[in-house]
Amino acid sequence: MTSIGEKRIYSAHEVLPSPILARDKAPKRSRFTRVLIFTLIAVSLLWLQSCHSVNDYIVRPFKSSNKKVNIIFMISDGYGPASETFGRSFHQAVHHNTSPNANYKAPLDKLLIGSHRSRSSDSLITDSAAGATAFSCGLKSYNGAIGVDAKGELCGTVLEGAKEQGWLTGVVVTSRLSDATPAAFFAHVASRGQESDIANEALGLMSNGTAYRDAPLDLAIGGGGCYFLPKSSPYSCRQDEQDLVGASKKKGWNTKILFNHDALKEGIESPSEFHADEAAITHSAVDFKPEEAQAFMEEDSQLPLLALLAPFNTPYEIDRKKSIPPLHSLALKAINTLDRSPHNTQGFFVMIEGSQIDLCAHSNDPACHAREIAAYQKAIEEVQAWVDNKNKQGEKTILISTSDHETGGLTLGRQLTSDYPNYAYYPERLIPVQQSAASLSAHLIAFARQPTPPRDDELEQFVRQETLGKNGAGFLPENGGQPSDEEVKAVLDCIPQTPSALTPPPINTADICRAVIADLISRRVEVGWSTSGHTGVDVPVHASGPTKDVDGLRGNIENTHIGTFIANQLGIDLADLTKRLKKQRSQISH
Repeated sequence: MTSIGEKRIYSAHEVLPSPILARDKAPKRSRFTRVLIFTLIAVSLLWLQSCHSVNDYIVRPFKSSNKKVNIIFMISDGYGPASETFGRSFHQAVHHNTSPNANYKAPLDKLLIGSHRSRSSDSLITDSAAGATAFSCGLKSYNGAIGVDAKGELCGTVLEGAKEQGWLTGVVVTSRLSDATPAAFFAHVASRGQESDIANEALGLMSNGTAYRDAPLDLAIGGGGCYFLPKSSPYSCRQDEQDLVGASKKKGWNTKILFNHDALKEGIESPSEFHADEAAITHSAVDFKPEEAQAFMEEDSQLPLLALLAPFNTPYEIDRKKSIPPLHSLALKAINTLDRSPHNTQGFFVMIEGSQIDLCAHSNDPACHAREIAAYQKAIEEVQAWVDNKNKQGEKTILISTSDHETGGLTLGRQLTSDYPNYAYYPERLIPVQQSAASLSAHLIAFARQPTPPRDDELEQFVRQETLGKNGAGFLPENGGQPSDEEVKAVLDCIPQTPSALTPPPINTADICRAVIADLISRRVEVGWSTSGHTGVDVPVHASGPTKDVDGLRGNIENTHIGTFIANQLGIDLADLTKRLKKQRSQISH
């Protein structure tokens, strides 16, 4: 026995007495309690061991049943804070829920976690090239830069890093696959205008067509087929005879062309009629293959996959008329194809862009812009459900959605007179609009330039019924009133008066009639635009996935932070990747 004040030294094999047990006067209960405690400790240790390691359990809040990680990065090109409100109001109008007290939440509203600063390295207003390069390389670059830094030197991208480390990769766009936003994830050129070179890089080819590396992509779905076709093809945009469609097939790609590329459609005299920069093709300008598109969507596609939806950009959503599948179907097609591939051992990284939100805003066309936003929201809704299901299954999947910049300087409220402004705008007036302003302009010019020109009264009647009336902009008695004489005159005055002036491409964002029609629609809705270009406002950031992961995107951040966030999630060292890619290129060039 130890006397008071005397310390006893316990051997390593002895059990230290519990103060609680020492006070317990029932020896049997003491032994029972000790047995119970040791049993609980043993069970706990065995359970922790089943979690691989104590450290593994503690530092990883998301415990996956497998090692796969998926990153789905969606870009709503040209979508800013006003677009977010505008799209929500348009949805409510479509569903007859315009009460100011309505509490509708759009799919993106539920994922809003912050905003990012979109400026480039050489301007407070970025273009898509520098904006996407910030996302892909995690650094600022100059406007026009594609996968290069502010000095014009190559920078490794998150897509290339993912591919190198075993992830499957893909891009899905409604613009050209060679356009600035998708290009910045897999190509490295000084200027976004080098679209033929960008198309080559999608297949791992140098500008001369020589293979220099494995293709950075496993899946590519989008427009821009003209850059994959040789100069001799009727729909080619190239200045050389490189046939990337043929090259892709030789490299083992599962290649689909969902438009007739063998001959120009009747009535189309030159491919230049739909090659206008940043313009959407009207539904009537190209022979699409809806039956083949449907078969493509239903088949179990094999990787690597190249699907060319249109020769240039795909039609706007408002003009699509089921010629090609909608964005949400294309998005699900892509992620399911990547997910189910037998080559999917680690997961995938895919960039999905709602490209035409931007182009409609460049045209200052509110009806076009609203429907592109609605199509993107539908895609978000479908993809979000897919992401939730994957995470429930224990497969870590993160969805990020943001814009590279805002376009158009959209304002919701427009003062039309010198009187005190009307505190209202009317998104419901966009519902009857049947076509984009670009499409309405194209059809108007086509009608005016017939071999036998229409009489003045016939042209006026066309404007009233087909351009501004129920078959066009939807100016109806119940929708703000029929076309006024002033509105009709504004459209008639925009039509070129000489035959030679009617020969330029009818579909062009610089087209005067397109601008007039778009402005008339905007005035009816009482929304305004500050520019036909981009603006420098901060744009929303949305995300979904394991909470402690997406927390890294909260608040107001630089656009570059999104790139470094993705790199960290996939364990990619972008600086080291850049060094190795530069060395590879240097060896090839010598």
